Amino acid sequence: IAATSSWLQLLPQQPVVVWSLFGLGLLFVSRIMYSSLVYYTGAIPAEFYSKQKRPAYAEYQNRVNRFFPGPQK
Repeated sequence: IAATSSWLQLLPQQPVVVWSLFGLGLLFVSRIMYSSLVYYTGAIPAEFYSKQKRPAYAEYQNRVNRFFPGPQK
């Protein structure tokens, strides 16, 4: 999201094919970053170990959304 404005400013300077490839690259890198932070190093492993240490944490997980605020589960 932070790189979108810079990406849009490249359109007059780069051919459309190169500009599109940059955009696809931004989406791919964002997906890889999200996946690594959630599934490999962050939330899921942390919640797994928290549930093992604190049995009441499982009830908390059922009540609260993981990342984004919103209606309760």
